[in-house]
Amino acid sequence: MRSSFDLYLDGASLLHCRDPRAKLLAMLVLVVALVLVPVGCWMAFGLFSLLVLALVVVAHIPLARLLRQLLVVLPFVLPAVLFLPFLHGGTILWQVKMGGWHLTLGDTGLVLAGSILLKAILSAFALGVLVATTRMADLLRGVDALGAPRLLTTIFGFMYRYLFVIEDEAHRLRAGRDVRYYGGLLIGIRSVGHMAGSLFIRSYDRAERVYGAMLLRGYDGTHRSLNSLRVGWADVLMVMAMTVLAVSISLAGRWL
Repeated sequence: MRSSFDLYLDGASLLHCRDPRAKLLAMLVLVVALVLVPVGCWMAFGLFSLLVLALVVVAHIPLARLLRQLLVVLPFVLPAVLFLPFLHGGTILWQVKMGGWHLTLGDTGLVLAGSILLKAILSAFALGVLVATTRMADLLRGVDALGAPRLLTTIFGFMYRYLFVIEDEAHRLRAGRDVRYYGGLLIGIRSVGHMAGSLFIRSYDRAERVYGAMLLRGYDGTHRSLNSLRVGWADVLMVMAMTVLAVSISLAGRWL
């Protein structure tokens, strides 16, 4: 059974073969250039959409997979996007009075909300392509090699690695609960609380045992791997091409 936390999609595409540092830099340039696009530059957003779609096609990633991952991002964006059209002025498109409330929908707020929503969706797609074509261990090594704080990458690496262990432990606890469960909403809620407490205690005990075993084996906080990072000409060309395309689209959006 494939874990929901495993976002990597095995493949041999041109993006899969690239160095993780090159992919990180390319996606960072893409996202930064996208964020800097002025509000309401729909042509620039359209060109960025074509660029991200081209990356999805090259990486052979099913679009449905990215749409499912987008559901994780939308709950954080939609609340702000839904209120923005009513908080900014401009030409009034619709208004209503409800008691002491006077809601006015303006075109300026609508354009701002649409621009923010498109930026969030395209950025999520770009990051989805990155994690789908790069193993998490290689991605963390790339972030570490680019100068990120080692403590941060170490914490995130262990968190990601043991999420699968905790998920498997939670499935076993749930299976045991389903076998012994004998109805009632209150009993069901109580059993969930017991499961959460048991899972926390087991995870804490496992963390202590794993950390002790790592110290005995000489762990000093350094990432080690049998695979070596190597930047080739194809990686350099990919970063340069992405920089030229993303910056050109962003500047074109400002001029147009």
